[in-house]
Amino acid sequence: MEIWKKLIYTKQFCRVISFYHSNIRVMLCRLEVIRLKRLVLIFICLLFPLVANAQSFTQEQVLILQQVLADDGCIDREMHRNFWVEAPALSKEEWIPLQKWLISQTTFLNEYQKELWESVMISQVYGKLVKTGRLIELEGELDKWINGEVPFVEESAGYSAFSKSFVSQLEVSKKNAGIILHSITNNKSFTDVRGETIVLDESFIKNMLSQLDASFIRLRVLINPEWPESDESHFVQHVALRSSYKKLSVSEAQAMGTITIHKKHEKGFYGCSTINHNYALKIINGDKVVVDNVTNLMWFQSGSSEPVTWQEATQWVSGLRERGYAGYNDWRLPTLEEAVSLLELSRKNGDLYIEPVFSKEQRWMWTGDSHSSESAAWGVYFNYSLVVWYDDNYFYARPVRTVKQRDHVAWLSELFDYCCLYFSL
Repeated sequence: MEIWKKLIYTKQFCRVISFYHSNIRVMLCRLEVIRLKRLVLIFICLLFPLVANAQSFTQEQVLILQQVLADDGCIDREMHRNFWVEAPALSKEEWIPLQKWLISQTTFLNEYQKELWESVMISQVYGKLVKTGRLIELEGELDKWINGEVPFVEESAGYSAFSKSFVSQLEVSKKNAGIILHSITNNKSFTDVRGETIVLDESFIKNMLSQLDASFIRLRVLINPEWPESDESHFVQHVALRSSYKKLSVSEAQAMGTITIHKKHEKGFYGCSTINHNYALKIINGDKVVVDNVTNLMWFQSGSSEPVTWQEATQWVSGLRERGYAGYNDWRLPTLEEAVSLLELSRKNGDLYIEPVFSKEQRWMWTGDSHSSESAAWGVYFNYSLVVWYDDNYFYARPVRTVKQRDHVAWLSELFDYCCLYFSL
């Protein structure tokens, strides 16, 4: 089943909605406006544990999403780029239906929440519970939503573990809701989950409604991989490159995929990569790395400070693993396929055929692949766009590591949970 069909509804979210809505239907029949406020708080408590246990988003993505959805939030091109470089690789054909689904669901939540607060404001004026006509209509739509098909397969990765933790999360949520309910002293104010006293006057509610609209506009910009009015796009087609070492003859090296050969050489070839990369420079624990979302590779932004032999290069990389450069201990020399993927069609970094996001000090580099003859290895010249093997030479070392591809379903479900958390406040 396609990913987007699995995500039309997540079973865990529908359980939360069902619990929330069943309480609404009972309380709204016989309680006054104070009960409506309590429902909003219960919904906050139910959703918060789901997001607090998030695992698919990186810390930077969480911070960006918080900035976008904050009351005084913002979004710019750099934030947009940094958010998408950390996302699982998706083609345009895969993402468009997912994006439409996400917008439709958050639009519903945004409107439903606004109508709830409109009802609170009107109820305060009349001294009794009054629901807007649109809220009544949305409640009817919510019935259909909850009772609809939920094609989130229970056999999928992570579902079983989530189901087991959901019951305990629900118990914690009920306990938190009870604490908050006891903190309400009158029908004009309440204490929120952060311990702050919120005065429910007309000014507060109108300001909240305005903020909801502004945040929703920023969210729509963020979840579109294409930045508005530009040709910058983060739609990517993942390219898998060989990561295990091999002994390669010249003919085998010349037969590699994802390359264009301009001229053959007795020891290799002149050429470039055909991959359309999506590079991002990042600083992790003070260490510079370059992440490529297309190949799922994380590169050392620079490399060894001086040329070394092949044996010395392997020893130098071993030292990086022990040190835990950028927090990782799985650094290695790249395969020839991975190293050649850095070669550009034209000079882009001074006189080098490599993107300027990389240091230009390392003008040539070793790979972990050996030549079919004894004690010889393959290397790449970025100043000549040349790929050759040598049995005795000095090249730089530029390590690489494979970035584990995150699960699309888990990532998108988590994005939806964050949106639900905000548009239910």
